[in-house]
Amino acid sequence: MNYLLGIEHKLGMIRKLKGFSQDYVAKKIKISQNLYSKMERGEKTVSLEELEGICKALEITLHQFQNFDPFQEFKELAEEASIPWLKRLLNSLEKTTALYEDLLSEKNERIKNLEYTNSLLKKTK
Repeated sequence: MNYLLGIEHKLGMIRKLKGFSQDYVAKKIKISQNLYSKMERGEKTVSLEELEGICKALEITLHQFQNFDPFQEFKELAEEASIPWLKRLLNSLEKTTALYEDLLSEKNERIKNLEYTNSLLKKTK
């Protein structure tokens, strides 16, 4: 399940999961904490070179960054820590997401059917 998170959201989530401060990452990549904070807020575009440096500071590969899935990360943490309530919560979120995706698909199908019906009605006028 990949939610197509923006770079800024991934930066913050991964950093927090790793237990690093913004200041720590900023020092590792030799920029100010303020500038790094702007990257996480999406106020400053992150270049590929900067992203590679940040990934190194976060102790992950660029590939891992690109494929980061927060639900999968939390699921693995719940399994490792054997936290029953977190497992239940994540399963519930997965079911809710699947239901939402089904409803969205059904809505799109209905829209197509209505557009088709509308086009037929226009032809009969």
